[in-house]
Amino acid sequence: YQRRVHGGFRFVSGNTTTKMRASLSLVLLLLFCAAVIATRVNVMLPLNAATNYDRNTLKSQMQKLKSGGVDGVMLDVWWGLVEPAPKQYNWGPYQSLLKDIAAIGLKIQCVMSFHQCGGNVGDTVNIPLPKWVLDQATQQGGLLYTDANGRTDAEYLSLGVDEMDVLAGRSPIQVYSDFMMSFAETFKGLLQSGTINNIQIGGGPAGELRYPSYQPAHGWKFPAIGDFQCYDSNMKASLASAADATNPSFNHYPNLITVSGLPSFFQEGTTDNYKSEYGQFFLNWYTGQLVDHGTRVMQAASAAFQSFGTSMSMKVAGVHWFYKTNSHAAEVVTGYKNDDLSGDGYTRIAQALRENGFGLDFTCLEMLDRDQCDICGPEELVNQVIQVAEGAGTVFSGENALFNLSQDAYDKILSYKSHLEAFTFLRLSADLVNDSNWGNFANFVASLSS
Repeated sequence: YQRRVHGGFRFVSGNTTTKMRASLSLVLLLLFCAAVIATRVNVMLPLNAATNYDRNTLKSQMQKLKSGGVDGVMLDVWWGLVEPAPKQYNWGPYQSLLKDIAAIGLKIQCVMSFHQCGGNVGDTVNIPLPKWVLDQATQQGGLLYTDANGRTDAEYLSLGVDEMDVLAGRSPIQVYSDFMMSFAETFKGLLQSGTINNIQIGGGPAGELRYPSYQPAHGWKFPAIGDFQCYDSNMKASLASAADATNPSFNHYPNLITVSGLPSFFQEGTTDNYKSEYGQFFLNWYTGQLVDHGTRVMQAASAAFQSFGTSMSMKVAGVHWFYKTNSHAAEVVTGYKNDDLSGDGYTRIAQALRENGFGLDFTCLEMLDRDQCDICGPEELVNQVIQVAEGAGTVFSGENALFNLSQDAYDKILSYKSHLEAFTFLRLSADLVNDSNWGNFANFVASLSS
């Protein structure tokens, strides 16, 4: 038989029995191939790879990755490094680095990092947003996410100003678009050749599509719930508009007074709690704003990269604490409406990703329930998001949330292999490539990519 141009097959000779046997053999072959499709393995480069990380050391480490069967590396492209003044781009450090990576033969997953580097768990490098952007935030106010106590967060611009001309005559979405267009023009050769084989778009703090709900700088400690981040002037106006269209009495914020260790809003039986008509209105608005923001950023990215045929993705955070409670409070304040009443936040995100041709990259794949607190559920959460992604027809890939070289972590990641299009290991370091750890990691890579 011969393959047709549009898929299918036609037989050119043989009787009916032969045809049936051939068809059955083909089906079995396709099923077998689907079961053994290899997972691409990437390793995140150090946060300061483009700045002050010793280049000779980095090249040596990347050569070892290549020799160990790693497919590629993930590289943060920091807005705070590249655009020191409006529309003035300094790609020099990245041009030399990407040239070195390509020469070694590794693929490159580039992250459009519109967030601050520093302030999250494991961060040892500090790269703030561009100074001219932070100056505008100081002068104008309302550009940064704000919690109920009036504390602002400078990790990422508030989605409330996405389409407002607050950055020297441009909106944040336009600024992100111009940045990506400049990147695409500068590195079009690597995009056209497929050396850059994935573009991940930062949609919030830590490059994840989320609100900055858990901030160590504001005193957050694991496994605390965190805080809603929608108290800046523009988010207040958005809430008021949504309430006016639904029920004007809903134009207020949740009751976060803590009783018995839990905010009133997340308790059962309290007035206007998360299960009430008001509570569901508020949570749908809060998650909806995040999904809409992600859509705007994805559309800007598509305009820059779609012509190259490069795959694109967006990261979703593995907020696994409070998972084993009815309210899923920690996920909810992060923007992921996963409560027990009508928690469809991950579905809405996955559908938006699929509609824009993006894959879903999820974290915490290495974590085990037994290593966490009683209300944590990383394994259940990962399985839920896998089901959601597959149900939506969205490509699923993953990462480990924390640096972990244990065999238990490797085995947990490998248990998800059949669902993974790619896996990115956090992160390249001297510890990863030293003799005592390298053998186990190389075996893990071989098992995942075979």
